[in-house]
Amino acid sequence: MERKTQENVYTAFVGEAKAYFRLRAYGEKARQEGEKQAAPLFAGHTRRGARAHHQAHESALGYSG
Repeated sequence: MERKTQENVYTAFVGEAKAYFRLRAYGEKARQEGEKQAAPLFAGHTRRGARAHHQAHESALGYSG
């Protein structure tokens, strides 16, 4: 993999991680505020998308075993 491509994949990897934690925080805040319909939306998004993106980025960077 070319250096620039590797840098771009790493940047995407970091961005996905930040988004994951941000969405978890939003979901927790919604739960604390009693927003029973909103909280699961944030949790559902993090469960569905984060794992697939994380694994794809790890694989592209050569981090997975």
